[in-house]
Amino acid sequence: MNDHTLVSLLLVVRNESTSVRQAILSLSKQTISQDQTEIIVVDGLSTDGTDKVVKRILEELCQKGWKCRFLENLEKTLAAGWNLGIRESIGDFICRIDAHATIEPDYIEKGICLLNSPERKKIVAVGGILKYTKNKTFFGNMITDLLGSRFGVGNSPFRIPPKKIIETDTAVFAVYRRKILLETGGFNENLKRNQDNEFHRRLADKGWKFLTDPDMRATYQPRSTFLKLMKQGFENGYWIVFSGGSLRHFIPFYFVLYLFIYLSIFIFIPKSIVIIALIPLMLYFFLGIGFAIKDGKSFFARFGLPVFYFYFHLAYGFGTLYGLICRVTGKKL
Repeated sequence: MNDHTLVSLLLVVRNESTSVRQAILSLSKQTISQDQTEIIVVDGLSTDGTDKVVKRILEELCQKGWKCRFLENLEKTLAAGWNLGIRESIGDFICRIDAHATIEPDYIEKGICLLNSPERKKIVAVGGILKYTKNKTFFGNMITDLLGSRFGVGNSPFRIPPKKIIETDTAVFAVYRRKILLETGGFNENLKRNQDNEFHRRLADKGWKFLTDPDMRATYQPRSTFLKLMKQGFENGYWIVFSGGSLRHFIPFYFVLYLFIYLSIFIFIPKSIVIIALIPLMLYFFLGIGFAIKDGKSFFARFGLPVFYFYFHLAYGFGTLYGLICRVTGKKL
């Protein structure tokens, strides 16, 4: 790695006082030397003391020789915070993670090495894979199993790790070429979720490509309650309408549409056709049971996951349906 390379490590937070310390410390444990690195934390006017916690941690790091900065995000939203951090950063490369995430010590170094490879000049970003922390609650652990299941979340390479470095249409906690981020205009601040999808699509339209490296590992703390999972699914489904996505992002919507059509007409059609029309739903539940047995980490999870799959997909699909209605009518979430 070039000794003059400088990478900006960006963290955007709001009301994350209990988790932000681990995220910042994981940035400070990278194998890149201090003189190559700056740490920027952007706070969205937190009301739980996150700003005080962050300032104290950054002050400790500064005393150890780190370059650290604290910025205030008056808009409070993630996209605005990311854009502010990108504009204020000075690194050739930039990486942003979430407050509920940590990255392994060699994460940044591996990403920059790949981006500096001569044969990868058209690669704009390199991301890693997600591991999920073990939760303290029964439901939390089941949610972790769901997010690590191909049936639960599709074939996202950062959730279902590939065996080798591959080109992908997106990247999680990516190491980016900062110059390209600025030239592309940054993240869309009108979106509250799925900003990555929309931004990565714009980059892809300009001919840039992404890599996912299974040796770059991040750890993430997922939602811990059923209601939070449903809220996340609904909002992700809603915002995919406005951010754009591939076919896999709309499969839950088609599933909800199928259920609507079936429930609307089943009393008007012959019983033989009713039974035939049930085949997709029966296949869905058989697949759910099969993947639950495969991906459930506990005896109880293997029984509960099919139910979690169903409600999570419903929440996502209804979110997309509502998003389409809002797009047509001009309403907002």
